[in-house]
Amino acid sequence: MMYDSKSEANFARHLDARVRAGEIKGWEGQVRVALIVNGAKVCTMIPDFLVTHNNGKKEYIEVKGYQTPIYKLKFKLFHALFPEAWYTLVGAKQALAL
Repeated sequence: MMYDSKSEANFARHLDARVRAGEIKGWEGQVRVALIVNGAKVCTMIPDFLVTHNNGKKEYIEVKGYQTPIYKLKFKLFHALFPEAWYTLVGAKQALAL
């Protein structure tokens, strides 16, 4: 599998180890999430990983070294559309502001 960075590849290996240890059920990479407002698709957000925990709960994970302005905008839109979603940012140099 190809990754955008060494950090993503390392995180995928970490998730594989967690699956083998029975800590999580599994994970998928590069899951597409359509961001739709009033019936119109505005854009698509593609988190790096979607982890399924043993209790069935889903967690979106983004591995980032730097947050671009477009990423910040997509994150705010994602959070507004899916306020209950579990979203984790790994490795970013700046905190996300909502």
